[in-house]
Amino acid sequence: KDAGFNLVRVHAAVMPALFYHLCDRLGLMVWQDFPGGDGRALPIWDAERGAVEGRYPAMALEEIGRSEESEASYWVELQALVSGLSSFTSVVCWVPFNEAWGQFSTMKVVRWLREFGGGRWINAASGWNDVADLHPGEDAGDIADIHNYEGPPFSNLSGTFSSWPLPFVNRSIALGEYGGLGLPVDGHEITPELSWAYGVVSSTAEELAAALLALADRLAGLLCESRVSAVVYTQWNDVETEVNGLTTYDRLMKVKPETLQEFARLLFDAHKRCKPRGEK
Repeated sequence: KDAGFNLVRVHAAVMPALFYHLCDRLGLMVWQDFPGGDGRALPIWDAERGAVEGRYPAMALEEIGRSEESEASYWVELQALVSGLSSFTSVVCWVPFNEAWGQFSTMKVVRWLREFGGGRWINAASGWNDVADLHPGEDAGDIADIHNYEGPPFSNLSGTFSSWPLPFVNRSIALGEYGGLGLPVDGHEITPELSWAYGVVSSTAEELAAALLALADRLAGLLCESRVSAVVYTQWNDVETEVNGLTTYDRLMKVKPETLQEFARLLFDAHKRCKPRGEK
């Protein structure tokens, strides 16, 4: 939080209770993912999809078919997750599906979370597998969420939401993942020969700092262009072979805190500068 962040997305994991307690104490909001399981729906940007589209009903590609055992396991674990974390006020949003991993019965899951999720926001499908267009008039959650690392199918952050055919009506829009800028640090990699990052990999801390501030400028443009409600940087710390953390896996900072504070200031200024007239 000292670095300028006000939200953390807990992705593909459930943290110990102490983590959420500390977020409560700090006033750090939490988006909580349900760890994905089973198979994955066919991405709309996958070349194979074009070959099979039209041969199957749309939902056969947008969602997976689970076995009875798999479906039962999902519901038991989802209920346990919500029950176990509902007492923590820092948890403000449930994210039941990410990038189509294990995604099934999306609208049914939204309805369940609406009834039993304690009034938290619902980000039904973080990434690219939003199915609201296939269920017109139904509750699709509170957030329409896209991931953009400035690679295919995007080339940059500008136009992220104007070029993606999602129904945004009555939902906030969020950039659920972006950034992914990498920096391997000698002596602080799990498996150096396998290290990689989602985005551009720097060779020095100074290069990474410059890349972060350049990213902030591009992101500020998107905030003004589309009035984005939330953005989630990938990622706070390195994980296994991924070196796109702002810290190493053992929590060594890769850039100075002042760089991250400047990053946050640029976004805050953009939010104020581009606020529609009359909005407080």
